[in-house]
Amino acid sequence: MATLSFHLLGPPLIRYDHQLWAISRRQVRALLYVLAADGAAYSRAQLLRLFWPDRPDREARRQLSHLLTHARRSLPTPDLLDLKANSVSLVGDIWTDTMHLVEILDGPPAHWHRGVNLYRDEFLAGVELPANAAFELWLLRERERWKRTYLTLLERLADYEVQQGATDKAIQLLSHCLELDPLSEDLQARTIRLCAQAGRRNEALRHYEDYVTLLERELGVDPSPPLRELYRSILHAAPLPEPRTSHAWTTLPTLQTPMVEREVPLEQLLGMFEEAAAGRSAACFIQGEAGIGKTRLLQEFAAAVGDRGLILYGSAAAAEHPLPYDAIIQALRTALQHREINKLSPAWLSELSRILPEIRVSHPDLPQPLTSEPSEARVRLFEALSQACLALARSRPLAICFDDLHWADATTLDWLAYFAGRMSGSGVMLLMAYRPDAESTMLALEARFRRLLGAGHIELHGLSPRALSLLLEPVGAPAQNTRLCRHLHRLSGGNPFFILEICRTLLERQETLARTYADPLPLPDSVTQLILSRLSSLTPAGKQMLEAAAVLAKD
Repeated sequence: MATLSFHLLGPPLIRYDHQLWAISRRQVRALLYVLAADGAAYSRAQLLRLFWPDRPDREARRQLSHLLTHARRSLPTPDLLDLKANSVSLVGDIWTDTMHLVEILDGPPAHWHRGVNLYRDEFLAGVELPANAAFELWLLRERERWKRTYLTLLERLADYEVQQGATDKAIQLLSHCLELDPLSEDLQARTIRLCAQAGRRNEALRHYEDYVTLLERELGVDPSPPLRELYRSILHAAPLPEPRTSHAWTTLPTLQTPMVEREVPLEQLLGMFEEAAAGRSAACFIQGEAGIGKTRLLQEFAAAVGDRGLILYGSAAAAEHPLPYDAIIQALRTALQHREINKLSPAWLSELSRILPEIRVSHPDLPQPLTSEPSEARVRLFEALSQACLALARSRPLAICFDDLHWADATTLDWLAYFAGRMSGSGVMLLMAYRPDAESTMLALEARFRRLLGAGHIELHGLSPRALSLLLEPVGAPAQNTRLCRHLHRLSGGNPFFILEICRTLLERQETLARTYADPLPLPDSVTQLILSRLSSLTPAGKQMLEAAAVLAKD
């Protein structure tokens, strides 16, 4: 019997009996890709939400009926598409590269190399339904899911090759990983360490130097202290430090500077962590302007907690249409291999797989999530997310840091409000950072946390001129130059980000920081973009008022 093959890891191809099989209708192709990716049955309700989320139910069902008719006609034989009263699936002799990749990953290590060439490019490369936001979101998640699955295969195979003594093959596999995920510090560190252990010192040093350049160009940040320590050990032919498990933090300070005038807030957060460590719960909102140091405070808190607790981090991103659950997904994704997550019941894991599809890679036998009305499905997902967080806190205190919540979608904020009612006595600590312009949005959420948990509130302000002198000492500004510090303070309002970016620009231009207060200072592009992004949110009346103020200003 001829096989219908779907090649989805790259630009999609459909073959029947080894010959290309063309399907003209874009939406029919999209439907078949969805059904083929997992090889699982989809309920009609799921397909309605995926392809016609905004249409009235009767119209959407009519559209689905037409689509299924066209899909059956487009296949080599109509019975390859099985239509039941409540579900739709592909049946018969079907092969997909996605499921073959999962089979290889679940098989013996000696066979893992068979999956290396399956991943030609990202999942469904070039495919889009631009008018369908629900499908685009599904596509985005599936692309990340299959990339992570493939990276897992390569990393496991690299570990296996090391065990077999094939270090060169392992380095080659990790290099392939870095082509897909070049900013991953964990992958970079493993590659650099393995090169050094294999006696390829120059290659290890070059890897590190290339990574430093990449970080600076793409993110404007430095490598973490453990990676810098590894580099120094290789550079000076010293014993390599033990590998360290690092937090999945997305930003790092751009200049090696001390944290100043934030000691009191840090002590407050550490005191709240002790409350959580004692088996209670804690929550705190951190409010401050862009660049004022909210993220740095969260980082210092995580460093101070160290191994005494599990730290998760998620950050909302600026977007016209923010991705639902984005910050929550980031936070939980780093903890999916934790044993407490794996102890969750299949029902909760199945619900979590709606937004963390990689769960099905390690739990391939999970049932499909229950089909129900959207409101009921949302409550179940909210509870599944809560169960995951509560489970993680059973073995040690858990602190979840949510950054940039002023950009978060409404669903993320709704879940936080839900979780506030589940946190009591859990050993969980929530830290939620946002900008003042989102105060009205955050007001109800913060009030709920205060009422249920006695949540704290920290408001960060600009640094004093004296603090600026301490901040700038390590980057070349003489502490005694109080005129410069006052000048910078007057221009920046004590905003650490503005100040450090100005200093970094001066250093890049090889100009001295010991300037007179009258010298004009550069306005870096990073600061300009941040200011413009803030101005874009003003109303026309607000912009007019600001323009008038600028004209009336003395300088």
